[in-house]
Amino acid sequence: MLVVLFLTVFVGLLEAVAVGMIMATLLFMKKSADQAEKGASSESISDFSIEKPWADEGDLVDRIGDRVFIKHLDGPIFFGFVSSFQTIIQALPNLEVLVIRMGRVPYIDQSGLYAMEDAILDLQNRGVAVVFTGMNDQVRSMMERINLIPGLVDDSYIFDNFSQCRSWLSQRLEEGDLDQVSHRQRNMPTKISDNIDEM
Repeated sequence: MLVVLFLTVFVGLLEAVAVGMIMATLLFMKKSADQAEKGASSESISDFSIEKPWADEGDLVDRIGDRVFIKHLDGPIFFGFVSSFQTIIQALPNLEVLVIRMGRVPYIDQSGLYAMEDAILDLQNRGVAVVFTGMNDQVRSMMERINLIPGLVDDSYIFDNFSQCRSWLSQRLEEGDLDQVSHRQRNMPTKISDNIDEM
């Protein structure tokens, strides 16, 4: 703020406004990245009992244990958050299903899509099924435009809310085929689009 005041007095109003806009943009991106990084967490379901799971996760901790991880995303997925996101995904241990909760993600940009694509491919190569919950219309349409949905993650692994995902997980447990989910998802034909640069 002092820099803008100094520029206004000693250089000129137009230059001060330009510098102020640039500084405000950089501060906004930094705060958005910090918010997304702070709100992102990933632990096994049993570890979430220590971290305090979201209210609708209930007794899933006792029933599934370390076979399923929940990844909470809180904030936009854009270039300022991409490296943190990739680090978190690479640090995941062996598991069968990763549930990515996107209910608090307002938007995703092109670099976020690239990071999501790389993360999904990496997880599927490691034998981990990826499940999404709570995606808003903007995020879903961006993922559909480049065919992440249904190219890498079929519509059957996309849930409007966590209660639907929870029912699906419960059904997989009752049928005893939770370990087959990653096998089925990995063996789906990959159909990634090349039109990501046309957005």
